[in-house]
Amino acid sequence: MPKIKVKLNGSAVRSMLLKGGGAGVCMGIAQQMAERAGPGYAVRQVNLGTRNIAVVYPSSAAARRDNYHNNTLEKVRGQHYDD
Repeated sequence: MPKIKVKLNGSAVRSMLLKGGGAGVCMGIAQQMAERAGPGYAVRQVNLGTRNIAVVYPSSAAARRDNYHNNTLEKVRGQHYDD
């Protein structure tokens, strides 16, 4: 099997992750996690300059209590990685 060398264009990769499909994929995974967590959890996209992140957070008092007592978001994150 021949060796193949790949040289990435750093600015093109950065642009793709910030504006292209990378942000959409990240938001899609975060939406799935919020749905698994249940009602009261929301998703927000944050641009940190060099990358986009999606944050899943409890948006209601009941969801905050649920997350505090049951570690709901940690359990959901663990389920995502098990899939």
